[in-house]
Amino acid sequence: MKAVQLPNWKSEPRLVEVPAVNRQVQERVLVKAGYTTWKKGTGPIQKIDETTGEILCLVEVPPVYDMVTKTVQVSPPSVREEIVPAVYRTVRKQILVSPAQTREIEVPAEFRDVKVKRLVSPAREVRVEIPAQMGRVERREMVTPGKVEWREILCETNTTRRQVQAIQRALRDAGFDPGPIDGIVAKRTMDAVNAYQRANGLPVDTYLNMATVRALGVDGGE
Repeated sequence: MKAVQLPNWKSEPRLVEVPAVNRQVQERVLVKAGYTTWKKGTGPIQKIDETTGEILCLVEVPPVYDMVTKTVQVSPPSVREEIVPAVYRTVRKQILVSPAQTREIEVPAEFRDVKVKRLVSPAREVRVEIPAQMGRVERREMVTPGKVEWREILCETNTTRRQVQAIQRALRDAGFDPGPIDGIVAKRTMDAVNAYQRANGLPVDTYLNMATVRALGVDGGE
């Protein structure tokens, strides 16, 4: 190997462009103003059953902000002079050691075992009688058609713990045990609600309808 200097690559000054220096500045910008809208409700006090019920609650949607990045110039572009050093590199050379030649090499024969299939009996058609199979098939018939029913309910999105506590106290005073007066609509509270509904001829649901709330003497907008 031999290190050689590349031709005409001398140390000499040259002008180099220095790009402008910028920085990123973030600014908080209002993207969407706040508003109120109707949204689907969730929870055990809203759903009628697994096949019916579309619950809408009026909720407030807060405003949406976003961070906008702006580019601010710190220093303008300029030109500076710098010395470019000479460049060296290592060059590899190939040297012929021996000329190309040909020679004969004996390659032995190769053998291997091969499995061969032989026909023992020709293909033929055999008919086999398959007896009929019987079974019972159940069929469902519609007795009454489905329908859409609207009911006024206590919406979980706008319900306060104080409202639920007032309902639990009213159930307890009416002789129906709702469990702890904790403002949580749990299974024990709903069992007491359903028992109160059946005893007073009210619609029996898996949620708190406003007919039941009013019958208990509780203000639904409390």
